[in-house]
Amino acid sequence: MAHIDMNTRIIDNINNDNIAAALNYMIDSELSKDVSQMNTALIDECVNALLELESDKDNNFALMIPIISSKEYLKMIQPKKAINWKDINVFTRAALIAALLASTTLTVNAAYEVITGNKLLDDVSNSLHSKLVDWGLIDDEMSEILPIDTPHIKEEPTTVQEAATDDSEEVKTVRLKKPVASKNIEQFNGVDDDNEETTTHHYIEQFNGDDDDDEETTTKPAIEQFNGEDDDDEETTTRRKPEPTTVTPAAEPTTHSDEEAVLISLEADYDDSFKLDYVYGEALSYDGLTLTANYSDGSRKNVDIKDTNHTESVNMNVTADYTLRIIYKTCVVTIDITVRPDDDTRGAQVCENELYDYMLTKKGVYITKYKGDETNIDIDKLDGEPVFAIGAGVYSGKNIEHVTAENAQKIFANAFKDCVNLETCYTPRAKYIGNSAFENDVKLKHPVFSNDLSYLGTAVYKNSGITEISLTENISEVPDELCENCADLASVNLLGAEAVGKYAFSECTSLVQVSGTDVLTKAGDFAFYNCKSAEFTEKPSKLTAAGDNAFAYCNNIDFGKLYITEVAPYGFLYCHKLTNVEIDGRVSVIPEGAFRGCHIDTLKLNEGVSVIDDTAFMSINITEVHLPSTLDKIGTYGLYSTRLRDLYCPRALNSIGSSAFYKTRLTMHVYKNSYAHTYAYENNIKYVIIEDGHEIVQLQGEDDVDDETPGGIINLNGEDD
Repeated sequence: MAHIDMNTRIIDNINNDNIAAALNYMIDSELSKDVSQMNTALIDECVNALLELESDKDNNFALMIPIISSKEYLKMIQPKKAINWKDINVFTRAALIAALLASTTLTVNAAYEVITGNKLLDDVSNSLHSKLVDWGLIDDEMSEILPIDTPHIKEEPTTVQEAATDDSEEVKTVRLKKPVASKNIEQFNGVDDDNEETTTHHYIEQFNGDDDDDEETTTKPAIEQFNGEDDDDEETTTRRKPEPTTVTPAAEPTTHSDEEAVLISLEADYDDSFKLDYVYGEALSYDGLTLTANYSDGSRKNVDIKDTNHTESVNMNVTADYTLRIIYKTCVVTIDITVRPDDDTRGAQVCENELYDYMLTKKGVYITKYKGDETNIDIDKLDGEPVFAIGAGVYSGKNIEHVTAENAQKIFANAFKDCVNLETCYTPRAKYIGNSAFENDVKLKHPVFSNDLSYLGTAVYKNSGITEISLTENISEVPDELCENCADLASVNLLGAEAVGKYAFSECTSLVQVSGTDVLTKAGDFAFYNCKSAEFTEKPSKLTAAGDNAFAYCNNIDFGKLYITEVAPYGFLYCHKLTNVEIDGRVSVIPEGAFRGCHIDTLKLNEGVSVIDDTAFMSINITEVHLPSTLDKIGTYGLYSTRLRDLYCPRALNSIGSSAFYKTRLTMHVYKNSYAHTYAYENNIKYVIIEDGHEIVQLQGEDDVDDETPGGIINLNGEDD
């Protein structure tokens, strides 16, 4: 990072936050435009500049390389008429300051010259300075901004074709680009080149201070070969590692009068481990890159990437082509990289036609944008190539009715979301369907995908009109919200799925039949919530876990006997056909409402259960409950059951909430002088005292009796003593 000195007046009025705010303003301004008018290149430049600012921890004004390389941005700072400072909008104000500051640093001047072929000091700094003074925006004192990292050079360069001005430094730059099949390297030594629209960056350039006509280098996917002559094969896609290259200038470099060695070039090479093509989420890396500095006395020096100013991050979540910049003293190396959605598209060629933007991969066409307005779509092939994938949001919100994509194997997130008129989508080879791909498609009745379907995202058919769905054997877990609120869904085949995700079939009020449930082990929160008519064709005998409201109001599901190891509040609320339950000791707390309203007539609580929370077993059909010795608490309405007759309480029980039991006809079996004994006595509940492994018959309200009390002693095993 270049360091600059400035006086307090500038520091008080300008800082990185001002520039960051300006950049964000520009990004928001572009994003507010219609897509056809949006300048995506400028947005990318602003994002890169923000990343530079974030890394400028010392607030030394990050190098504005991405911004000053943008012609669109430079145009913004050229006023058409005299204006006052207060009349300039915020991003133009910041642009003026940033460009003026940046133009005083040698490295930025060097980078600008490499990118545009012109000298920034000549083109920007002087004109900006004079205009700022003319407008009264700055005075001579404010303009005294000097670089402190400029190398000391004793002589002016004399070997370039045109002598440098007093205000500029000669910059020798090597531009390293992606390799091509040819190993030849074209060298630029100040001679104009007619190739103004180079579309690929797979060669090394050197600039010795002279203008170059190649001002509009882009990053189109086609690959050109440079062998010193034109090559008709403009779309070669072969990538080869370039030979290690040292670029030597045409003229002898100028040296200091005392024969001090001068940096003349930067040699850059990379091996197979150096990444040129990234996919979403990967981290930028310079592993495999080698930098070597060459000096005028013939000496060479290895340069560590840590000793350079270099691009530290790019946006790895958008499809884009980026240029990495590595700045070492007076040399700049640029390397072009790509970022693509996944491994199938790594390094893919970006293409377009009248109706579509797409990437051409080894597997076929990956559609990224639809620009038409047709209602019937046939995309088996595009420009003669099979359509392999439909990208995220491609048709979202479009007024389409019928789609045929017979070759499509991947349908990404939101691809057909909000297509409210879509009736059919024929994708018989689809193996991958992303999040919300068909969400809100209320007229879509039948999903179509491959028997080899291996991935379903969340909410794929949420709020849609589908009437049935049969999963594949590859889907072991039904995704969250898969068919949430599908009011017409009547039939589901889980086909062996072991888990059903959150809200997967919530509010599917027409659901009648669910098959493939014999291996189901877990249902997430609200998985089958309010599926009042649903029936399981096979009893879920392996079901052990139920999330919050997982089966709430599933009145018709016959669960058989369940062994529960995990349950959340209201997990089985009002499941009338749940009659036999055993609770594992790992369930320390049976949560609120977990089995409320179930018709449980057989209940076993294993050792380890310590709390029965509020309403946990309210309104069940149980008549007798044996509480485990580990039970400590029963919450309000915890066992409030009108049919409960006998409750066996442990010594550990020391907390009972209000109305925990329906007291009429209840008998509590308690240990003498225990908390349960006191509770029964104070609440006028009939109780029997357990002592030394036996029960002593006693009615509420009578004095405690001894072994000679009429009625004798009843053995806990049911035998008379």
